[in-house]
Amino acid sequence: MIVSASRLPRNTALDNNCPPARTSQVADTSAGFCRQRHTTSAINILRAALCMFTVCAAAPAAYAGVYSSPAPTVTVTPDATVLRMDLNGYGNYGVADRGSDILYTGDAHVWTFALPASLPAFSSAFFRTSLVADDHYNIPLDAYRFAVTVNGQSAYLGAANLPHGNQFAGRFTNWVTREDAVLPGATFPMTLGLRNLSVQPATQRDWIAVDWIELHLVTSAVPEPSTALLLSLALPFLTWVVRQRSRSA
Repeated sequence: MIVSASRLPRNTALDNNCPPARTSQVADTSAGFCRQRHTTSAINILRAALCMFTVCAAAPAAYAGVYSSPAPTVTVTPDATVLRMDLNGYGNYGVADRGSDILYTGDAHVWTFALPASLPAFSSAFFRTSLVADDHYNIPLDAYRFAVTVNGQSAYLGAANLPHGNQFAGRFTNWVTREDAVLPGATFPMTLGLRNLSVQPATQRDWIAVDWIELHLVTSAVPEPSTALLLSLALPFLTWVVRQRSRSA
């Protein structure tokens, strides 16, 4: 069946990529489901047809996040050991493998990094996370908010400061990274938690995606200056003091 452009609101098309998580299924072929604001074009009219009459025929009545817990890869550099989770709860948006985890409004999840097989001594640690808001361009970005916890302790609460994912309904190319420090003295397992606290006009259908999470264990430290270096720095001053005393004698 073909949907005429005149049947669609002005400058509006339907997203053929329905929300990825479903907790229950109900029939819903309404024109309002999956609607996002985009410049109307032939491809978006086709997406509208697909969404209304195929993809969205079994639409979710409620939404719950999609999460994964892949085993971290370990990379060792002269300055740090990096444990990285490439998340793959839903396969559409991530950079490397299209996979990412999804948090709908109100959802929360904690990712746990277990003790690695070989753990070097480290002086500090922090989490680095790759995030982006959904591709629901009709929702203002200041509606997206979240809370972050590190090892169960509050690390951040406020505006998400994320762009909408681009490109629409496909692999996003504009992910943003943020860093959250691990408090000194923390031990394994270490955890990073996120809660989507987006506010109106964001609804339960709006979400934030997480592409990957890295735990950086910083092994480098500022080296103490060597005795030779201290002497080389002090020698000119000592020479000057001796000469001054000789002149005054």
